[in-house]
Amino acid sequence: MSNTNLVRIINITLLLTFSGLFLSIFFHEALLRSIAGVSGALFILSGTYALLKNGTFIKSEAFPYAGIGLVIFMIGTSFTVLNWPYAEIIIAIGLIGFTSVYFFEFFKRSNIKNVEYGKPIFLLLFLSGLYANLMRWPYASVMTISAIICLILPVFYFVKQQKS
Repeated sequence: MSNTNLVRIINITLLLTFSGLFLSIFFHEALLRSIAGVSGALFILSGTYALLKNGTFIKSEAFPYAGIGLVIFMIGTSFTVLNWPYAEIIIAIGLIGFTSVYFFEFFKRSNIKNVEYGKPIFLLLFLSGLYANLMRWPYASVMTISAIICLILPVFYFVKQQKS
């Protein structure tokens, strides 16, 4: 996928997310909330893909180790779906493994721009919110919404770089 198409997808999904959320405040329609939810998920996926594809983490030597953490996380998620014991522990181990590898690789670099600090903050908030949602803890949606807000800054920086 070319970067111009990726920028278009990011802009459209962000516009749909905020317009669906704004209109659902006034009209209280479930359809508008579902449109906002789906387009928000697409924004997270496309924004994360853009940052990973054009970033240095996917090209680093630590990326396969982070994949191990994601595999452990997916195994724990399947344990949750099947209502097997110790699912929460497996999910926590996978999330901690992935984030620790990412954080060590991120802070190992010497030339970090200020806008790039939104990436680890997004990762930490999003994975914490995901874990809190799986555990059905209160205020999980606040962490997820905060993560989306933290993702907007690096994605806008990416879009601005692609246009210039």
